[in-house]
Amino acid sequence: MTEQIKLDDKRAREYFKEDKDFKKKLLTFYGFCLLCIIPFLNFILIPFFAIKFLGYFLTNTRNRVFKPNSNLPNWNDKGQLGIGFKAMVANLIIGIPVNILFCVFVSPLLAPGNSSMAFGFLMAVILFLVPMIYFAIAVLAFVTDFKIKSFFNFKAINYILKNELFVSYISKMAIYFILYFLAQIIAGITVIGIIAVPAIIFIFFAIISDIQAQFIRHAFKIGQKK
Repeated sequence: MTEQIKLDDKRAREYFKEDKDFKKKLLTFYGFCLLCIIPFLNFILIPFFAIKFLGYFLTNTRNRVFKPNSNLPNWNDKGQLGIGFKAMVANLIIGIPVNILFCVFVSPLLAPGNSSMAFGFLMAVILFLVPMIYFAIAVLAFVTDFKIKSFFNFKAINYILKNELFVSYISKMAIYFILYFLAQIIAGITVIGIIAVPAIIFIFFAIISDIQAQFIRHAFKIGQKK
């Protein structure tokens, strides 16, 4: 009998509030967002902070996998950049065959006047979604060791897909992403709401990061008694 039989999203919504430095870490993220609107520098800073942001929450996920009571990591961890960079490189590798398929088979179908344009558009949408879905699943294996090759560890990915909590995991992630986008839309209506956008982003990723950690612990039986 497994130790964990469900994903506790209530816990995912509460753990970061217990971090005495939560406000400091959130304000640091606000600082990054402000730097990204500086003219002429933003085209450099945005990719840099995007990689840093990705590495930050992947680090948080791994921490919560092996130490479920850990707090959000500090922003001054230089290793987060390397972790985020590895994930970005893996994402580019995943996209290579998709881009080749698009250029060779789909692009001609989208030419003006082509009778198969509708089919071509459908294929383009599928090719757009497939690498995103694959990355979202494979990153769970990557978090266990932070090695690029784990994105292509099909045995580990098979464990993930066959896990009894996989449907529950996907359902919870879908619900939170819908709530996230709705919150972004509502926040964007007013100036005060726009100010809240970084907080919405930070808290959202803190929540899904812990849900990911819970699922990874169950899928790979980390910390469970045998």
